Amino acid sequence: MELGKLLSRQLSGGKWFFANSGAEANEAAIKLARKYGKKSGRYEIITALNSFHGRTLATVAATGQPEKRKPFEPVPPGFIHVPFNDFEALKKAVSERTLGVMIEPIQGERGVYLCDDDYLKNVYQFCRENDVLLILDEVQTGLGRTGRFFGFEHFKIQPDILTLAKGMANGIPIGAVWARNEIVDVLEPGDHGSTYGGNAFATRVASEVLKVIAEENLIDKVRDTGGYFLSKLTELRNQLFPKLISEVRGKGFLIGLEFSRPIAEMVTRLLLQRGFVVGKVGGKIIRFLPPYIIEEEDIDELIDAIKTILMEMGKK
Repeated sequence: MELGKLLSRQLSGGKWFFANSGAEANEAAIKLARKYGKKSGRYEIITALNSFHGRTLATVAATGQPEKRKPFEPVPPGFIHVPFNDFEALKKAVSERTLGVMIEPIQGERGVYLCDDDYLKNVYQFCRENDVLLILDEVQTGLGRTGRFFGFEHFKIQPDILTLAKGMANGIPIGAVWARNEIVDVLEPGDHGSTYGGNAFATRVASEVLKVIAEENLIDKVRDTGGYFLSKLTELRNQLFPKLISEVRGKGFLIGLEFSRPIAEMVTRLLLQRGFVVGKVGGKIIRFLPPYIIEEEDIDELIDAIKTILMEMGKK
């Protein structure tokens, strides 16, 4: 109960269901949406190409990456994939079967691609006008990661269904799905459940994590320090490596750096040798998701390490 209250900022009413992971949260969101659509006979959910929604069979089907679906085909039907940030393509994909739109405010797993402001606002308005559910997957963007408690706050919109996980309990497994009351109310006892979902240990840890985030103003810190991080990476690109670094993008502490050639794996490995843990996406992108307590001095050390590595690689 305490965790539900702590999570309900910026949300009007609604109910929470707690699970153990982001995939479980998204699976619950899909099941909930499907049952809600029963009364109108609608069942299709539109998602974006290059999206990532989990590793269960339904969330793999929802994921807009064919290479992740192919090994497990046939996957459950009912998911339509359209290009990210293409509102016209989304509108054309809508039919009498369309139940909802499921989207990430930032496509983190694929390389940190941001929703355009107009795009997400247009999708929100379109969903409202056409009785289509807006399902926001905030497993990566929620809980302060982008410099706002929820990623959707950047766009001044409200979802119908919202999913969270990852950092909520600081490493202890937990996931959550929220939905408006009129959507949740279609569920009956036995429709959905989880053996360990909502257990006292995980929810207590998550409650304490959220209290620390609030008490130490860590979201403001993410916003400010994240802006510093982006500025230093952009400076690195513009002043030293304009041909090697093709793009820097992100919000808060969800940042991607894209190279013009496939050196991400080597850079990631060399950074690890220097004590910096970063992720790579494919051959050209490295991804930064630092802890909220990182300081500008830590960022300076990382920038120096990247600069040294790229300069040394240029000599080889």
